[in-house]
Amino acid sequence: MKKHLLFCLTVFAFFVIACNSDSTVQSENANKNEQSPSAEKPVNTNTIAENKKSTKAPAVFEKTVLMGNVNFKVYAENQETTTVKINCDGLSVRKFNQEFVIGGQVINAFGLDLDKDGYHELYIAVQGTDDSGNIGLIGIASYKDKSAGEITINEIEIPRKQNTDKVYAFYGELKREFYDQNNQLQVYSYKLKKGEAGFILEPTRTK
Repeated sequence: MKKHLLFCLTVFAFFVIACNSDSTVQSENANKNEQSPSAEKPVNTNTIAENKKSTKAPAVFEKTVLMGNVNFKVYAENQETTTVKINCDGLSVRKFNQEFVIGGQVINAFGLDLDKDGYHELYIAVQGTDDSGNIGLIGIASYKDKSAGEITINEIEIPRKQNTDKVYAFYGELKREFYDQNNQLQVYSYKLKKGEAGFILEPTRTK
């Protein structure tokens, strides 16, 4: 009888230990699952580095750039020679609706306030259809949200290494970087200045 009772107690103790062990394993697995990143959490890939990558021109470029009380709409069917259509909603005095014929393709558009006067400008990046990969700019300034006009662009007269030219927005600034013919990195930041007949976009080397 004693042997039978001892056997029962041994079996019961083994069962309790096994249950506790299984519960501990399940608890540890649950903790690991809670600590590991969930597959449902999106990874933020919208970084500054992404903005600096080379952009391929789409067949049709269409973008609305919100700029305070007004917004500019850019539309272009990209070809070797492209017609860029720009119109603006929200100007209080004179509407802006203009077309530019360019030798290249629209790859991006930015709304920025480079002179910090509270009124934004529109900048359109245009990539040439030759083999250089160089990028040109079109600029439109809002005159106190009453009217708008084209910005004069002062070009950078430095030969660039093929397909290294990049134009991008960086924390409210408009920047350009490329490698010159000596394989040296050149970085420029643009400033908007008021000229006698309108605004002028002036590049300044920062590196």
